[in-house]
Amino acid sequence: MEMTERHKKAILNMFLNSFASASPDKRKAIYDDFLDSFYNCFNDLDAAIKDAFSQKEISMDVISEWNTYQSGRKALEFSIEICDMELKDEDVINRILAKEIGCIPHLAKYEKDCTIREFATTGYSFVAKMKGEIIGVMMAQKIMDYGHPIIFINNFAVASDFQGKGIGKKMMLHLVQLSEKEGLCTIMLGTEKNRKAYDIYHKWGFSDQDKNYIYLSNYHIGIPHK
Repeated sequence: MEMTERHKKAILNMFLNSFASASPDKRKAIYDDFLDSFYNCFNDLDAAIKDAFSQKEISMDVISEWNTYQSGRKALEFSIEICDMELKDEDVINRILAKEIGCIPHLAKYEKDCTIREFATTGYSFVAKMKGEIIGVMMAQKIMDYGHPIIFINNFAVASDFQGKGIGKKMMLHLVQLSEKEGLCTIMLGTEKNRKAYDIYHKWGFSDQDKNYIYLSNYHIGIPHK
């Protein structure tokens, strides 16, 4: 369910009160937790925060600290490169998938299906890099769903040290752009309700398709292009 403006305002007020009243050594954790949970709920979070700040008596030191965190986050997002998936990176990719989502690797040396070699040719699989280091993996492909072509995400993970910084969203937006170029308007993936990613996908506009093992689908993807 889409969050109402009243709900958004209440969340912002709770965050600002918590952020402003916290000791300086606690604010970064509060900031990270807030953006990790609600970043995708606002079309223009910066504007919403500035408006909320203007309506409260918040010290300039607190506002300056918020601006510092935001500048650092944006700088990180700009430094991320989306690159083609390559077989030479198989070991790194498999390590990230195994650590972050418990994915059992399918080695191209011994298998044919579901390997890095296979996904590298789908046109919808790629990696995110920072300073040449792979920190995110997207493995997706085009399949037929009841006679209609869709994009199905088999594996998607961001290294734990880089989670909650907008990198996953940047990768998802890239997949959306690839899909739109091909005229495809449905992206589907499978996850479990007890995974943290389940709530994040819902904030990106995905919805449940199955009551047991949850399949999420977003028809004509509505992730804000920010």
